[in-house]
Amino acid sequence: MDWSKTKTIFIIVFLILDIFLFTLFMNKYQSSQLEVKSELTFDQRFLKDNITFETPPPDDVDAHPYLNASVYRFSASEVSDLKGQTASVRNNLVLESKLDTPLDIDDPSDPEELEDYLEEFVTGGEDYTFWDYQEGENRLIYHQEFKDMPLYHNINGRLVVHLNDSNQAIGYEQTMLTSIEEFAEEQTIITPETALEGFYRRNIIEPNSEVIEVELGYYPFIQLSEATANTQVLTPTWRMLVEQEDGDRDNHYMNAVNPSIIEINQESLEFQRLEEIQETVE
Repeated sequence: MDWSKTKTIFIIVFLILDIFLFTLFMNKYQSSQLEVKSELTFDQRFLKDNITFETPPPDDVDAHPYLNASVYRFSASEVSDLKGQTASVRNNLVLESKLDTPLDIDDPSDPEELEDYLEEFVTGGEDYTFWDYQEGENRLIYHQEFKDMPLYHNINGRLVVHLNDSNQAIGYEQTMLTSIEEFAEEQTIITPETALEGFYRRNIIEPNSEVIEVELGYYPFIQLSEATANTQVLTPTWRMLVEQEDGDRDNHYMNAVNPSIIEINQESLEFQRLEEIQETVE
């Protein structure tokens, strides 16, 4: 027997066996690591990825009902009674006004000067709250409210104030919801943390992010007779303002009753869309 060859064969066999056993070990180790990762709670994942709330969110949230609302149709007679402005109505849906005297705005990102003006000179103006200064468009965006809860990005409950190059308010466009009523049955609302989990699952929230603001409002859930835009059903909706590691901030929205992410199409919020719908109906 050639002992040298036999020895070499044994060495090769044991080497192959060692490689096989090492491969089995690594597969088992990786599997156990994945299992441990999958068993992490969302709190642990948030901690691991450094995702935090600036202010601890509430553990329990009061129930809220759906809302039913109708689109307000402006009449020529009521528009002619508005003071300090020249106004007209487009398709009964959009009130368009030009101020007789431009109104100075010191800080467009915080237009305090407009609060009194809206209450005194704009139809239902006390029901609108400032939302955003769109510097590129030179305009201020307001959302209509119901019981101090904003109606997010609703084309039928929106006020757009136009500015000139001197940061003076020179006119506005307005739509309004009316006959807003609460459904009899109140709905259980998910917690902000549950909403954050939904964003996390979709990789919308990046590591090292911080939730700066959490607010409950309403967003259109079902819009009946969309062609004529007469009626809406609105659902409670969470809004989260999230600051990413690089300092960028974005708002994210989730249905607070049947958790689903809401994506906002800014182009669909232009008043021209209402006019196009109306023209299609006619």
